[in-house]
Amino acid sequence: MHTHHFKTLLAASLVCLLQCRPLREISPDTAERIDVVEHGENTDARMTAMDELIAEGDSTGYARLVDALVRMVEEEDDSRRRIFPYGQAPQRGSTDLLFDRFIETARSRCANDPNARADAIRFAEALVASKSRRIPGRMRLDAFEVILACCASDEEKLARTVDWVNRDVHWLRYYMEVSLRKKGLFTEDLIARVRPIARQSLANNAVNRTALILSAEGADAAILPDLRDAIARGKLSKDDLYDARRAVWKIEMQNPPGRLLEFLENAQQDHWAVWYQDGTAWIVRKAAERGLPREDIREAVRQYYAKCEEETLYQMRAMGLDREVVRLELLEKNELPERDRDAFLRR
Repeated sequence: MHTHHFKTLLAASLVCLLQCRPLREISPDTAERIDVVEHGENTDARMTAMDELIAEGDSTGYARLVDALVRMVEEEDDSRRRIFPYGQAPQRGSTDLLFDRFIETARSRCANDPNARADAIRFAEALVASKSRRIPGRMRLDAFEVILACCASDEEKLARTVDWVNRDVHWLRYYMEVSLRKKGLFTEDLIARVRPIARQSLANNAVNRTALILSAEGADAAILPDLRDAIARGKLSKDDLYDARRAVWKIEMQNPPGRLLEFLENAQQDHWAVWYQDGTAWIVRKAAERGLPREDIREAVRQYYAKCEEETLYQMRAMGLDREVVRLELLEKNELPERDRDAFLRR
């Protein structure tokens, strides 16, 4: 039997005792496969061992497998992080493939086996909260969606989401809105529950970025007085002040939603539209999300293209405006304005 077998059994026993679980024996074969998953060197053997453990349907074996996976997440560190040359795709490691495979199967397992939900959530939460830069944002988003998928009700999903907002995990804050929209959970109820978290952080002269991002994307005008007061007090850090001012701009641009179209029709340019991440692409996306008539958005985009100077158009194109317009099927690619790139570079 593998030399790590005894250590695996001992560690699993301690975890079960700490979690006040009734400890059931697992077969030597199950213990051996868990050991292969955690300590094996052959990727195919590790994947096969995990697939077999999941397929068995034994709740104790599944819980021990999760114990091993959580330990693997906790042992991830940046010292093994490889930097790949520009243009070269990163090579995915054996552990990454194991994590992805478990996430892939966790959704269906939770749907068919209520007893597996707590274990799947335990692994997913460890993955989301890990401080290792080796775990990519995409994988964290998938793990967060497992947490939502394992919830028994919409109320539980909202409660868990608010809990994660309160934690303000760096890796999740920029992905959470996407996931919530996919699940139909980005609602007025969620914005109302997030508001006290945002208010409390601003009252303490700090910024909970997750709460602020959701409030800004949700056009929560009720948080504007708190944002303005925090900015006026002058006690926010430089980064927090930037985030607070950006949130004010995004909320004001959506209240009322018609301001989004006015911005495009008048080809307005200000600091936030030009230099904030995807700039005007965000304006177009928000106009669509807020339910403004598509024909009105399309006409506003045409007016924007017609009025903008060549230099501004290149900035907007670089920030994704053309791509967003095509993605939303507002214009076809051949309807986008022609631009003389060489003339722009000679400016």
